[in-house]
Amino acid sequence: MTRRSRRAVLVAGAATLAGIAGCQTLAPGSTDDTTTKPSGSTETATTGTEFDPSVLSASATVAQQPTADAPPTIELALENTGDREVPVRPADHNGYPMEGVLAWPSDDPYFVWIPPESEHVSLSEHPDSRRDGCWRLSEGAEPAVADIRQHRTIVPGESFAVTHEVFFHGSPDGCFSAGEYSVDATFAAAETDEDGPVFTATYTLTIADDGTFSMTADGPGRDS
Repeated sequence: MTRRSRRAVLVAGAATLAGIAGCQTLAPGSTDDTTTKPSGSTETATTGTEFDPSVLSASATVAQQPTADAPPTIELALENTGDREVPVRPADHNGYPMEGVLAWPSDDPYFVWIPPESEHVSLSEHPDSRRDGCWRLSEGAEPAVADIRQHRTIVPGESFAVTHEVFFHGSPDGCFSAGEYSVDATFAAAETDEDGPVFTATYTLTIADDGTFSMTADGPGRDS
């Protein structure tokens, strides 16, 4: 099987999302206002608080391989390796950090990463079993996210993590294909509704020829 490498941002295309009650489709972009000091450190325009992105280290693991009884499950995390608290909110999606719907915005097939216990992200139809041997979304399934961006404060030495179930969307004849699938997630070091310095982490899902899943992460304080 030919191995493929794709990259997507942490925002699904509008054509793949439909709002539900109290929710709306994701919108890309951020209004964060940041400045960079000559030394290279970044500060917010509103508070002047210095922030070093390298104190946050991204990580990703596979919590469960796909089985006949459950879809593959992955965990995305940000760890604070610094010596003071850091508020983090999404800069390019809604919900909590790492919680927005992940999908390939223009390709078919694509994957959707859904946090099953989220208060902000949902599926109109959630698969309870495999279809044709694959954990796939039905044609009518529509992921949606609440119209809100929430922050989490990460204290020194601790992590904030979000678990996702991974589903396939595409031809009934296809499923998870061998290859690397990278997603860029952009965050702001700021509280809810506040501006702050923006940084990016890349989460990469690798599927081996035997169907085994593995995960790696890069940035802002980690080199994969």
